[in-house]
Amino acid sequence: MNPDTHLVNRLQTLDNRIGVLEKEIAALPKHVAQIEKALDSHLRRLDADRAALAANQKDRKKLEGDIQIQEQKISKLRDQMLQAKTNEQYRAFKTRSLIASRRSAKPKTRSST
Repeated sequence: MNPDTHLVNRLQTLDNRIGVLEKEIAALPKHVAQIEKALDSHLRRLDADRAALAANQKDRKKLEGDIQIQEQKISKLRDQMLQAKTNEQYRAFKTRSLIASRRSAKPKTRSST
């Protein structure tokens, strides 16, 4: 056996390894493009979710303001109920207070979902 046979085998092994690595290198741009496409998709989704979050926070703040206004109206009506001089006035204030309470309850239900 020729002493160079071992070197030829080693050279062939290295040549095969080079071929495999060249194929991997050739496939990398396609793989990178897929990753970038997925990243772009995720970034668009993130932007959409952030916009939705901002809109929800704005709506929530408005609803909380509406609730506060209704609670102030209820408090005012209760004070008026205590100052009512007749049963008729008392019942009228009580009815208004119940209506305001119902209006106040609707935004609370919506904002908690």
